[in-house]
Amino acid sequence: MQTHPPQRRQRRQTMARGGGSVVGGGGGGMTVKVLVLMLVVVIGINFYLLHSCQQHSNSILPPWSDQQQQQQQQHLHDGRSAGGDGVAGDHEDRRLLDSVQNLERQLHNAEHMIDELQKKAARVQGSAGSDEGNHNMQQQHQQQHQQQQQQQQPAQQQHQQHQQAGDRDSIGSWKQQDAQQGGDAAQPCNLPTRARKPSDVEVEVMYDTNPFVDPKGGAWTQGWEVKYDANSWISEPLNVFIIPHSHNDPGWIMTLDEYYRKQTSQILTLMTQTLSQEPTVKFVWAEISYLSMWWKDQSSNVRETFKRMVHSGQIEIVTGGWVMPDEANSHYFALVDQLIEGHKWVEENLGVRPESGWSIDPFGHSPTMAYILKRADFKGMLIQRIHYEVKRMLAEKKQLEFMWRQDFDVGKDTSMYTHMMPFYSYDVPHTCGPEPAICCQFDFARMRGGRYSCPWRKPPLEITPDNVAERAALLLDQYRKKAQLYATNNVLIPLGDDFRYDNQQEIDAQIRNYKRLISYMNAHPELHVNIKFATLGEYFDAVRKATNAHTETPSLPTLSGDFFSYADRNDNYWTGYFTSRPFYKHLDRVLESKLRAAEILFSIAQAGQIAHPLTKSEAELYDSLVDARRALGLFQHHDGITGTAKDHVVVDYGNRMRAALESADRAMAMIAGGLLTRDNANGDHVVPASIRRTHDALPEDQLLEVSAEPRKVVVYNSKGHVRRDAVYVITNNANVQVINPDGDTIVSQAALIWDDGPGPNVQQDRFRIWFEVEVPPFGLAVYTVKTAPEMLDIFDPPKHEFSRVDVRNFNPPAKSIAGIEVAALSGKIVLEGAHVTATADESGLLQSLYQQTTGLTSTKMEFLTYTSRSGSDRSGAYLFMPAGPAAQLHHPNPTVAVTRGPIVEELVVSLPNVVQTIRVFKSDAPYAAAVDISNRVDVRSLSNQELVMRIVTDVQSSDFYTDLNGFQLRHRKFLDKLPLNANFYPMPSQLLLQDDSKRISLNTRSSLACASLHQGWMEVILDRRLMQDDKRGLGQGVRDNKKTDLNFKLLLEGRRAGAARANVETPTLLNYHTQDALNHPMNLFHIQGSAPEVASSYLPFAKSLPCDVHVMNMRSWAASSGEVALLLHRRAFSCAYEQPQTAACQTGGEVVLQDVFAKHKIASVEERSLAFSQSRSPQTTDTKVLLVPHEIHAFKLKLSRKA
Repeated sequence: MQTHPPQRRQRRQTMARGGGSVVGGGGGGMTVKVLVLMLVVVIGINFYLLHSCQQHSNSILPPWSDQQQQQQQQHLHDGRSAGGDGVAGDHEDRRLLDSVQNLERQLHNAEHMIDELQKKAARVQGSAGSDEGNHNMQQQHQQQHQQQQQQQQPAQQQHQQHQQAGDRDSIGSWKQQDAQQGGDAAQPCNLPTRARKPSDVEVEVMYDTNPFVDPKGGAWTQGWEVKYDANSWISEPLNVFIIPHSHNDPGWIMTLDEYYRKQTSQILTLMTQTLSQEPTVKFVWAEISYLSMWWKDQSSNVRETFKRMVHSGQIEIVTGGWVMPDEANSHYFALVDQLIEGHKWVEENLGVRPESGWSIDPFGHSPTMAYILKRADFKGMLIQRIHYEVKRMLAEKKQLEFMWRQDFDVGKDTSMYTHMMPFYSYDVPHTCGPEPAICCQFDFARMRGGRYSCPWRKPPLEITPDNVAERAALLLDQYRKKAQLYATNNVLIPLGDDFRYDNQQEIDAQIRNYKRLISYMNAHPELHVNIKFATLGEYFDAVRKATNAHTETPSLPTLSGDFFSYADRNDNYWTGYFTSRPFYKHLDRVLESKLRAAEILFSIAQAGQIAHPLTKSEAELYDSLVDARRALGLFQHHDGITGTAKDHVVVDYGNRMRAALESADRAMAMIAGGLLTRDNANGDHVVPASIRRTHDALPEDQLLEVSAEPRKVVVYNSKGHVRRDAVYVITNNANVQVINPDGDTIVSQAALIWDDGPGPNVQQDRFRIWFEVEVPPFGLAVYTVKTAPEMLDIFDPPKHEFSRVDVRNFNPPAKSIAGIEVAALSGKIVLEGAHVTATADESGLLQSLYQQTTGLTSTKMEFLTYTSRSGSDRSGAYLFMPAGPAAQLHHPNPTVAVTRGPIVEELVVSLPNVVQTIRVFKSDAPYAAAVDISNRVDVRSLSNQELVMRIVTDVQSSDFYTDLNGFQLRHRKFLDKLPLNANFYPMPSQLLLQDDSKRISLNTRSSLACASLHQGWMEVILDRRLMQDDKRGLGQGVRDNKKTDLNFKLLLEGRRAGAARANVETPTLLNYHTQDALNHPMNLFHIQGSAPEVASSYLPFAKSLPCDVHVMNMRSWAASSGEVALLLHRRAFSCAYEQPQTAACQTGGEVVLQDVFAKHKIASVEERSLAFSQSRSPQTTDTKVLLVPHEIHAFKLKLSRKA
């Protein structure tokens, strides 16, 4: 790592400014000559060590020589050119260089002290005759020396206390033990080598071959005129399954509570009463969030009635998640978490396990959801909102029912039976058959005088003995036509819509008239039909029996792919909601991270770790985490995370998430305080380092007021691997000292804080202090921050540095702010990190990256805006309808600030509607391999425009990849036969480009819309401000925009020479490290000044898990039960790209859980289904588990504290 001469000069000035007398007020029983002689000896030893170090590596030279610096850079360049081991060599070189630089600092400290001693000598000689004076000086010197030692010892004292705390180990000893334990040998790759057999239906091929000409089909506008042979059912009658349902959005036009009070409560109450008197009528229910609310309000008799009907099969709980989730923006963590929460409630209150998936309203569908339901042991799933052209193509070949298979499945193990509804919507006019004008006549809630009507002006008629034959024939004709689209003699007829059956008149009208139609049809065998009210599970059972879908050889076709992006008509693509309300999409991901971290820490503490109860009882803490789970689950609703609800509903979601964040932070703080305190005292003395004051506010970093008295910072690593990361605290003093848990002073960097971008409004009483932390898996580490000591110690030289700041297009308030020098910036900008170098132009926009395995890569940063088209079809919360290509955002003379130091180099540029911060880190740890990009976006000055970040690279490929729910990658390509808005896709975690030499990935912490419209382009829509409704039911535009932080990491990786193409593309281990650093950052807490003594660390794991094993969650099953639900995801990773040496780690699928848990005894292990509602294996005391790449494994553990 290169050290710049200005920084070195600044460091000398800083040490001189530290002030204070080295010898106090005199010689203190020791002559100055003796002190000087001792210093000379030390200097000689240091010169000897320096000479030895230089001989060990001639390429490592002191950095004060420009010529030698050039030689050093050439050496590093040669290491890059050498190929695969360049990083390892660089790492060794840097280690040696650090040693040289450390010796250099000691020499200069010694030089400075000699100067000080010579100045003191004159004063000492003036009073040398006084023995009493010498005695006083000796006492003063000893006192000052003792004070200095006391200032430097808190961390060592903590370390000693930590050693004495029985079951608490130091981080240093933990690392040594972890290294000794080792593990499986690092594997080159964990992907299957067997080729994947193509599915019968590949969605990507469908898109390639279909012309997308949107033919008009007559009565079925998006299909064709369906015909059939009336004799088709003579040998085998048509089986019709009528499924009454009511779709209840947990927030959309009204909030969850408003809907519940006004409609949902009545729906559940009336249907329970009616079905108890109508045993042939069935009903399905999906949203457990509403059911749990209703359940609390019911008497025991009503509960028993409902439960009895569930057990008898009259009522079926379908999917059973907390909500019916969006499948584009939701992360797989949240999808699984809300399903577990729903199934847990159903099991505890109803005693059943949902087996049928019902997803009728999400705006496009992901194979990730099919995987989750398959691993939750579902029999089948139903989906609805699919591009109308895709539906038509599948219907033409009778392939609307299929076995949905994952791209990574080389066999058929993930195949999930799936039913796709064929028509425009899930309401009655679009579910009985292909002709909505006829089907609407059989929605008896639309009879004259009712709340609803038929747009085709033919209302339903009451069924009477006089018209039943004619009406039954008309309805049966639609059933038969619909049956022509499927491969079996079974046809599914949903009977419902949004918030249906909320009044007795509607319920009676539907049941009365359908019972007459059903009775008539079943009484006439010449119609060759069996018709009944049914549940979804009954229909699935019939199809599975007819197609052998429950066997290894189903007759249904296999299908691979996803169903994005969705269009419901013409060129109306629902790609706008991928970005709508990005502030809350970001808040969702922050909550996921904090909730997961709190769940894990609570599980560790709850399973016997805290000897005495916390002041706030474990039960109360557990209840607060349950509420947080449900708040996160609620927001996964397909009108929540999508950003497609009314303004006041969004506020309600936001308030719930903010309360959940507060609960998670409070739980972590209290538990951390208890675990770090010797007597497990309550954790009230630990507070979060950052808070949110309102639901729509950005987080506020709390001030750590430092002085000579040490302040403690708790760092919690929520990952199952030892991890390094750069963190910061905000202090009132720029000149500080940071001490790690082992008592060592570590390198730190003081930086300025800008208010809303670089400019004269820099904060002059608050400073950002950067330092690197290293924390073992799920560990707590306590770092100490205090003002830098005035006494200089050549054996422990200062490791704190002041940043150097260069600015452009504004005048700073001073040339030096608290020791941080500020100067004018000229020319191009270069940010140099340990792994990557970033170059920006004079306006502060990124231009290129240099990385040793790829060389120079163009990464031209641009900001643009799309404008909504005019006319009837315009952009809104759901739709993205641009008038044309994006226009460049003009940014004349932007203000720019560049910060440099030993931890991080940073570029901040203030542009219209966005302040961008780019950071590179000077660490060899994996987190520093990527470039940090943070955009503070504010589009409130725009009108009918959407702000875009585009990165133009030189990657030579038009194909690209986006992730699905953060779980898997999906191949994409730009299709010029489709409109521009159709080529945007959801980006929950990353957008990736690659060619034969390199891969570049843009990782995100917020789900957003993305595209690659030309070769090498990466485009992300950051925010949208739209003034009108897009006619999809919301009734408003998107005008409640907030100032929003959007975080990215840009990772460049070089392809290994000769690396073979994978059957399915996956991220690398380094990419996973990058995702984790972004999505699961370290959690920081401050220990308040009046706190009791705390240990320096708490380490619950004895060793790291294999680094391809991700602890997806570890959540307590109940308060004080000792049962823990453990979810382990073995990530499949690519080995085709060069990885830094520091990213190398142990991989493997065999894990002995008891060897990992340091402080817990595992009494039993039981493998469960993914929703934990079904056992996969009997309980066992054998804690060895086998994990398969790509797969999520669920285990229920019984934990207790080790004796």
